[in-house]
Amino acid sequence: MSYADTSGTRPAVTIVSARCSHTGRLFGIRFERMGETWVGTWAFAIKEARASREGYDRNEIRGQFAFDENYPGCPYCEEQSLVQCSCGKAACYDGKAKKVKCPWCRTQGVIEGSVDRLSGGRDR
Repeated sequence: MSYADTSGTRPAVTIVSARCSHTGRLFGIRFERMGETWVGTWAFAIKEARASREGYDRNEIRGQFAFDENYPGCPYCEEQSLVQCSCGKAACYDGKAKKVKCPWCRTQGVIEGSVDRLSGGRDR
């Protein structure tokens, strides 16, 4: 479950942990609920210990996903897309490659399907 302020003053926001497909380094993606869609609005480098402490891998968001036109992309390589491995983890993606290697579990696979859920943590 992701954070949602029922007073109507704050948007539903969550942070999803991802890894750079090129460097393997961890980063967070801020998703904000806009209608029926979770929109990626920002990405930032983060250390493993802080991501764990903040709980960025403990919640799950479901639905449709998109990126804001001003989304900066991966903080390490600036890729603008996201791919999810069968291990359930997310990584940046160039949007073109047909085969990718997961920077989390090192499994190589063919891109297919669409993402309908991501693990994340509350953005305070």
